[in-house]
Amino acid sequence: MASAQSLETDTQNLRQMLLKWAKHLASTDEGQRKLVEQTIALASNEPNVLPAEPIDRAMLSLMLKIVASDLPMSAFDTVRHDAGAR
Repeated sequence: MASAQSLETDTQNLRQMLLKWAKHLASTDEGQRKLVEQTIALASNEPNVLPAEPIDRAMLSLMLKIVASDLPMSAFDTVRHDAGAR
């Protein structure tokens, strides 16, 4: 069984990894921290949503799903129009 100190270190390492990704997905420090906490909460509360892949990929996948679910549908229209202009 892991010690409390080991679990705390693992949790801090997870948060650091997620924060590194969140910096590419959210423009403010507050938004980045919120995204990290939402990702951890989703994985903790609903472990069945974790894809069957290495944990780092699974957590990134969850984070991207959270970001995509927060985007307004009009953001996707803009992307489609820009892609068609090429």
